[in-house]
Amino acid sequence: QPIAWAFSILVAQMMLVLLVSLVVFQQADYAPMRSLFGVIAGKSTEFVHGAGNTNYLLPYLALDEGFIPGLVRYIFFFPGPEALALITGFIALLALDIKNRSWSMILFAGAYFISLLSGTRSVLVSLFLVIILRYFITAGKTFGVPLMLAVMSAISFATFSFPPSSNLIFDSVEQIVQEVDSARADSTAGRSAIYSQTWRKITLASEPELFLGHVVPGESVTPYYEPAKIGTHSFYLSTLLYRSGVIGTLIFFGFWASVWWWFYRTRRLRPLCCCLVLVLFSLTFTVMELERPVMPLILLCSMLQQPKLSKHE
Repeated sequence: QPIAWAFSILVAQMMLVLLVSLVVFQQADYAPMRSLFGVIAGKSTEFVHGAGNTNYLLPYLALDEGFIPGLVRYIFFFPGPEALALITGFIALLALDIKNRSWSMILFAGAYFISLLSGTRSVLVSLFLVIILRYFITAGKTFGVPLMLAVMSAISFATFSFPPSSNLIFDSVEQIVQEVDSARADSTAGRSAIYSQTWRKITLASEPELFLGHVVPGESVTPYYEPAKIGTHSFYLSTLLYRSGVIGTLIFFGFWASVWWWFYRTRRLRPLCCCLVLVLFSLTFTVMELERPVMPLILLCSMLQQPKLSKHE
């Protein structure tokens, strides 16, 4: 509950910042002030897009469009919209474990709404899948695993064996994918170029580069955005396989597997959201870097414990 209260206050503060941005600043463009870190580090007083958001105080990105019509892309002073989306994704999963249903639904709705403001498609899609997994797990505990497997079999049979239902489902999925891609078409095209050229560099790499990695990102693939370089924008493909090589990739997966195993062994001591957060992060690593909130949130999950139940509960 103390953690839930802390994040509830955080969500309320972000809603207040949103209100001020809409009413007072009207989402106009602005010259960002340097953050405390930026002042101490002696960073330039002039903000350059993509050159270090943590050096400046940024409530929103005035030139980026969000998912909600009329609203720009918000970051609420976090390192970036991806970092904000990971934090609100954690808050949403945490909210579903709160016993008080009113508090749970209000906090979940607030966190999900802020996730929409961040405009981070990968987290929104991953969060949707993780929520489905959560209710499948909880339903399995209530109705039993055999019944849930039977329901899955029936759904799979109806999906893949009857052309009318199969065509409806596949057409719906294709339409959703196209809408998600068109929401930020420039980003989709840019990321596609990064991933394809990164994979090409990996396949053409020499043995030392393949096993030890290229260490640093390659050249930029878009002339208008310098950070869009080969070996970026994907933790699995770029940070690990391209820049750290096969050896670095194996070292990380050894660490990641140990984290998963420890959380699985201690799953009865902590709320369900702790393990689901690992699933959320693992899904987003395909198209996102390992953002700064990941490790602090994993540390927080390792300390979260649920109240011990008595024999009669």
